[in-house]
Amino acid sequence: MKLFVRSGLMIFGLLSFLLLPYAPAPIQAAPQTPRLFWETQRVDAPRLFDEMGERGLAVDTSDHPHVVYGADHLYHAWFDGITWHTEVVDGSFGVGEFTSLAIDGANQLYASYYDSVNGALKYAYFNGAAWTIQVVDSAPAGSVMRDLTPRDWRHPLLTMPQPAGSLSEQATLVPGGVGQFNSIAIGADGRPAISYYDALNADLKLARFDGAGWIIEIADSQGQVGKFSSLAVDSSGRYHVSYYDETAGALRYAARDSAGWYSQIVDMSANVGQYTSIELDSNSWPHISYYDASEANLKYARWEGDTWFTQRVNYGGSVGKFTSLELAWNDEPVISYYDESNGDLKYAWYADENWHLTVLDSYDRTGRFTSLVLDSLGYAHVAYFNSAFNTLLYKHETDEGWEQQTVEAFGDAGLTPSLALDDAGYPNIAFFDDAVDDARFVEWSGSQWNFTTVESFGEAGMYPSLAFDSLGNPHFAYFNATDNVLRYASWTGSAWSIEQIDATDEWIFYLSLTFGPDGLPALSYYNADSGDLRFAHLADTGWQKETVDTVGAVGMYTSLAIDPAGRRFISYYDASNGDLKLAYYDGAAWQLQTLDSGTNTGLFTSLALDVGNWPHISYYDASTADLRYAYQSNDGWHFSTVDAAGDVGQFTSLALDGGAPHISYYDALNGDLRYAFWNGSGWAIAIADSRGDVGQYTSLKLDADGLPRIAYYDATNGDLKYTAGRWVELNYALYLPVCLR
Repeated sequence: MKLFVRSGLMIFGLLSFLLLPYAPAPIQAAPQTPRLFWETQRVDAPRLFDEMGERGLAVDTSDHPHVVYGADHLYHAWFDGITWHTEVVDGSFGVGEFTSLAIDGANQLYASYYDSVNGALKYAYFNGAAWTIQVVDSAPAGSVMRDLTPRDWRHPLLTMPQPAGSLSEQATLVPGGVGQFNSIAIGADGRPAISYYDALNADLKLARFDGAGWIIEIADSQGQVGKFSSLAVDSSGRYHVSYYDETAGALRYAARDSAGWYSQIVDMSANVGQYTSIELDSNSWPHISYYDASEANLKYARWEGDTWFTQRVNYGGSVGKFTSLELAWNDEPVISYYDESNGDLKYAWYADENWHLTVLDSYDRTGRFTSLVLDSLGYAHVAYFNSAFNTLLYKHETDEGWEQQTVEAFGDAGLTPSLALDDAGYPNIAFFDDAVDDARFVEWSGSQWNFTTVESFGEAGMYPSLAFDSLGNPHFAYFNATDNVLRYASWTGSAWSIEQIDATDEWIFYLSLTFGPDGLPALSYYNADSGDLRFAHLADTGWQKETVDTVGAVGMYTSLAIDPAGRRFISYYDASNGDLKLAYYDGAAWQLQTLDSGTNTGLFTSLALDVGNWPHISYYDASTADLRYAYQSNDGWHFSTVDAAGDVGQFTSLALDGGAPHISYYDALNGDLRYAFWNGSGWAIAIADSRGDVGQYTSLKLDADGLPRIAYYDATNGDLKYTAGRWVELNYALYLPVCLR
């Protein structure tokens, strides 16, 4: 295992996973020993933001703002009157969504938030000197499920929809443990309480601290209730919660008095009551802002002593998501919210018996995850997110008008990585850095990762494909979505040289780069402008391009290999017919062949040639949600199902050790990175990483000893990850208590 023998500093943690035997008859399962261990690193792990709650912002006794937020970790940012400061509150991975913050009169901070990896509600308390972290409520072991819907801020070209007919496409939104949609408030006794959603039972719950521990109650369990909860506590210690009743499509309100919990419907129509925010007036009567999805409008409700009064605040287009409500000194409401139709942050306030509306920020998809607070002088403070630039922004009201500041910029790295090993066996990865929209390259030196920005113009670096030439220099092709140009970057030994291969009016996807026996690069790719499979190779006169297949929508998920005689093979997907296809250039013309013509098969293809120059292909069958494998020999094509456990096989990457196939791929239902290999008598399957939603965009290579090296994407934390497998005999297995992942 050359890579890690040479780099003792590289080991960040050891994870052990037993090989999981899976083999459809008549293949025999792989033996259980020895064990395959995975040594995993986060190559690029920028800070991540998502799902800040409507009470993520609060002000202290000096009217200075504090914000809690996160997604990969929980962060706290505060403004001291001169500058912003940030800190990591909880360094666990996959925590920090659905944040809510409260500050008491002693400037002690109380935060609630969600642990997406463990499906748990967490709580952080700052006493003025240090933070204390607690788990308040958690899902039973083995029951945690995930929300698989693509995140809004990820690049639309890279968040591919699930293949039609796959299990993931049929069930993209699933429960996510306990603790989502939480809201924290401090009672008159100075103790925190948290309302939140139990996704496993579809209940509204409340946790209250009694001085010794957390007491958990079910506030409402009638139907599917509890999303978008917002909590307030009155001076008598009575809890008030607004929330969404998904079963009835209604806005609900629940309160707890000495007799227990009771609830009522505030507003009911086809689908009303999401994005709620509650506040109490001077009579301790509740006021609620919320979103009416049936009309795509912002609405407001208030209790008048014996009935609920409701009205539309803003209508026309899609307005009213991510509401945050405050009440002014005279009990009149002010609301921050998102105008989805225009991508604007908006602000509404009630005065002189009328609603007044203004746009606070309209710069390119801004205003999601708003959180509003009024300070002691009645001035408004708003925290919100700009989806276009992945930044958390803050705006506050002054005598002269509104002032804006940037709290923090965030990143999402690791989308579509392409891995290659250099002559020393060290990993090199080309990837798209969505945080800054750059084409990036990173190499392992033996002790650290060294990063290079290859192109920063526009949205550069999508779908990179990396390969080394015969001199050991890296080269990769990628797409720039700003000018719709397919580019090629090559390392000259001292600098990166960039040239254009192809330009279109649309987009280019699914690049596959390799070098032919002449030492020159060749590339297959999909042209979305024409819906064709394309091929390009470098000649003395420059890049030569040709169309390989043009019948229907063909050419997605291309994978290219060239044998020592210069014969070219391309596997790809025929979207018009739902087939796996192979294009073969015999020296005179392209020959096209349909290999597998199931209902919808042939996605995420990966092609490699064995020592006899026969093609092998891994691919995903969306009709059965299985990982499939095909290879050609003297007696024709052979097909088999490698893994059929759930929804497995997307983002396949194939490598051959002689003629033995090794495949990395994604388990979509469990969010795991999986690895399968042929051991001579059957398929052996291992879980390479299961911490969060990991394993998309896999790229597999084998080192000189035939050991797997995989680059892939961690969707939970927005990170580029790399893992290396190695065999350990059971008698010498080492278990370490900590894995820094």
